[in-house]
Amino acid sequence: MYRFVKGITNLSLILFAFCFLSACKKDGGVIEELLVVTKIDRSINTDYDVMEFHCVNENLCFAFCQKDDLFKLFKTYDGGKNWEEMNNPGFNYEWDLSIQSIVFSDENNGIIVFNNKAYRTYDGGNSWSTDYIRLLPPGDANYAYEFIFAGISGNNEFLLVESNGNSWIPNRIFTTDAASIYYSKIHSFSHQGDQHDYGRLTNGKLFYLTKDFNNWDNKVYMYDFASADMDTLEAYGSIVRDAMYADGRVIFVSEFGQLYFHNTSTYVSYQDNYNFHDQDYNSIDRIDGYYVAVANKSISTNYKGKWQEVINPDGKGHKEDFQRIKRIDDQHFYISGKGGVFLKASFQ
Repeated sequence: MYRFVKGITNLSLILFAFCFLSACKKDGGVIEELLVVTKIDRSINTDYDVMEFHCVNENLCFAFCQKDDLFKLFKTYDGGKNWEEMNNPGFNYEWDLSIQSIVFSDENNGIIVFNNKAYRTYDGGNSWSTDYIRLLPPGDANYAYEFIFAGISGNNEFLLVESNGNSWIPNRIFTTDAASIYYSKIHSFSHQGDQHDYGRLTNGKLFYLTKDFNNWDNKVYMYDFASADMDTLEAYGSIVRDAMYADGRVIFVSEFGQLYFHNTSTYVSYQDNYNFHDQDYNSIDRIDGYYVAVANKSISTNYKGKWQEVINPDGKGHKEDFQRIKRIDDQHFYISGKGGVFLKASFQ
């Protein structure tokens, strides 16, 4: 009897040691390896937080960084191996600073948006000018000057999304050629009374998000460029911090580690009961048929079909406070974070 029990005990110890050394877990009776992420450090030599970044390609990237109410701009021509600081638009301080977006079409032409103000550069950030709307043909919107988002449209034009600063007129979406000072109005819709402060453009869908708790109304608005329709998506009891559209569904990542899908008419909530931590998600992107989401000290993905936390090659968790993630190609993605963090990562 002792020999039999002892044999079982030894076997259990062996299995435990195997799982520990192999970084594996038991799920539904099946032991599977935990997913490991490879991270190549391409961080910026600064104590500023990389809140937003945009990459024209794998090598040419621009970063918008913040420290309290101060900000800096950086660019790299070699995928983050070397960074150089860019000129600011005449100042580097903004009271109650809120960084909203940065986008470049090439090494010269770009737009940054912060505190609902947009600035344009035509010379790679050497000089900046305050952006406001000059319509062709001239119209009544020439005074539009408050925005929440700048991006690249499907026609490879700059996209500039108006904020609700002018509450007595409709919200508008404008486009412009990268090197032009003139804009075209492509959509105008009734003012919703909401105070959006962030935008996200993915696969022909423009999301209006509200990260300010005092102005949040449990809704996310989604504009469809193909149909020119604006949908109102009800959100759950936590602020949606990022959203994207793919495969006919919307995916939300929000406060308190919540991640769920929305098919624009009914909810499919908490996919696979995924809610492993209470850290606020900051960003999500789709790489090659799978998603990757980041939060403080957390990288999550459904790379293997089921949502799971991702660990370092040493079997330990992450120390970085991640802020944004963006796809490079079908295997790689960039992740930014606080304290100048900028990483090139993959699961390969």
